[in-house]
Amino acid sequence: MLEVLALKPLLTAIIGRDKVENAKPAPDAYLAAVAAVGVPAASCLVLEDSLNGVRSAVAAGVAVVAVANEFTEADLRSQTVLDQRWCVYESRQLRAVVEARCLAMPTA
Repeated sequence: MLEVLALKPLLTAIIGRDKVENAKPAPDAYLAAVAAVGVPAASCLVLEDSLNGVRSAVAAGVAVVAVANEFTEADLRSQTVLDQRWCVYESRQLRAVVEARCLAMPTA
């Protein structure tokens, strides 16, 4: 997918399940990514589509925007881990929610 979207050259690190001891909802993958890029967790923004991913990112201390899909929407609507204002249920909401989440992040 990263190659198809031509995103791979833009990334500093790619951390997959095979690179960490514990899978999501443990924070290991996000903690490894934060360490790899060398920035504070609070300065990172994650787009997640699953409840376990949201739990993982929150546990790692990174900002999260949950982007629901047909398989995860019910779980994301009923979860209490992430404020619903940071959840996207329609694609037309994505840009506004991401911008608002970025503005709500602490500045360094």
